[in-house]
Amino acid sequence: DEHGLNEYRPWDHTMEVLSDTVSITVSDVEDKTGMTVGVTITLDADHTFMTLAPFVVNNTAVSHNTQYWLNAMIALGDNTTNDQTEFIVPATQVQVHSRDDGATYLPEAMQWMNWPEHNGRFFNIYGTWDHYLGFFAPTLSAGFTGVYDHTAQQGIVRVFDPAQMPGSKYFGPANLGSGLWTNDDSVYVEMWSSGLTPDFWTYVPLPAGQTKTWTERWYPVSSLGTFDMANEYGALRLDETSTGAAIGLQVTAVTSGTLSLLVDDVPTTSWPGPFSPEQPLDLVWERPSGVAGPVTVQLLDEQDQVLLQFSP
Repeated sequence: DEHGLNEYRPWDHTMEVLSDTVSITVSDVEDKTGMTVGVTITLDADHTFMTLAPFVVNNTAVSHNTQYWLNAMIALGDNTTNDQTEFIVPATQVQVHSRDDGATYLPEAMQWMNWPEHNGRFFNIYGTWDHYLGFFAPTLSAGFTGVYDHTAQQGIVRVFDPAQMPGSKYFGPANLGSGLWTNDDSVYVEMWSSGLTPDFWTYVPLPAGQTKTWTERWYPVSSLGTFDMANEYGALRLDETSTGAAIGLQVTAVTSGTLSLLVDDVPTTSWPGPFSPEQPLDLVWERPSGVAGPVTVQLLDEQDQVLLQFSP
């Protein structure tokens, strides 16, 4: 359960190199069931994301109860994680997996807690964690999660189809000594994903002869401040201020088109592309006198189709 046996040994690998993509497939045979597990990791010439396609192949003669998780161990600030690390989870509640016995202000395992604020603490900011905590986020309002280090001004975005991806999980060691996992005092947080199960207590049957796979994308962002919405086209930040709004955008590929700001669904101003992954946008919009209403920001392509949108 949880980390599994296959984590602790080398996996077989193959590579495919084409004119505009390179893929590496790693795989192993799981000892208890005899099923093949693996993931294909693909980079292409045009995007900053890597595409992950995990798979489980039941080439045995019987059905097996199954769960399969990916675990990214993330240290964005010079091989460490600081108190200004933000967990970006579009949810209003999360489910506790494990927590330190001293964290009596938190529910016990399998119980739910409010997100991001619970018992007066904002758990989306790592500096509020006095004790270790792991939690699942099986009910998300959008198909992304992420981590952003405000000190290092670096982050990781994960995007996926929420209808096909029941499993999202975080873990932070907080008060656990780094000697449990390292000899160089490095510190990390974990961001997990699964296309099979919502938590570690649930299994699903995989019948003989069948394969389960899914696709998700991960990419870096930097100098963005944070992000409120993300998809395969990019990550977007929108902060309403007393005088207008502050906007941040980082795309995953060179993108022609327009960044458009709407007030009460009426286009009000825009910034022309093209936009580049290497140059995150940091814009300030001043609200004109007499212009009232909620603000929306949209990234549009050259045909004015919406690629990315957010309203606070």
